[in-house]
Amino acid sequence: LRGDGALTVIVIDVSPSMGTSDEGPLADALDRVRALASAMGPRDRVAIFAAGEAPRRVLAPTDEPSRVRAALAESAPESRAVLASTLTLARALADDETNARVVLFHDGGAQVETTDVLEERFGATDRPNVGLTLFAARPARDAANDDEREVLIAVAAAGDQPRRVRVRRFAGEGELGARERVVPPGEAADARFRL
Repeated sequence: LRGDGALTVIVIDVSPSMGTSDEGPLADALDRVRALASAMGPRDRVAIFAAGEAPRRVLAPTDEPSRVRAALAESAPESRAVLASTLTLARALADDETNARVVLFHDGGAQVETTDVLEERFGATDRPNVGLTLFAARPARDAANDDEREVLIAVAAAGDQPRRVRVRRFAGEGELGARERVVPPGEAADARFRL
């Protein structure tokens, strides 16, 4: 923020690899937005988009720091992020202004065109992306009763090396099971649980 009346359009990656609003790269990105809100001058304006399962405008352009901070509660993690489409919307908003810039807060897991976008990366930059791609429950085939379910969790990995992952399933404070899988690069691996 330069105090020159510019509009700063922030795009926040809310994919699984960003963690949660309490821990991980997403928490760090939200802290950064809070710091920007505290540094806003009277002529600065901020708009926020969340790049999740679908592009979503979280905050229309505002010059009120309290509205910027309040909008961060809507930046919850989602199952995936469509960064390119969200950046297209953010660029369109910025193009309507004479003094605007787009800033992308992400962990570098997705490859997107950022030639006209400022980037801030959070988390380990040399870490290949790993994310949850499917969580589904269905009646078990050989169920003893109607309450018994089979839970399927799929995990995918980017990069050029296999990744070893541990999938842990919890209910409340109790762990219901864990599975270790080796995920081939660019592919997914399944973990199944009985519930």
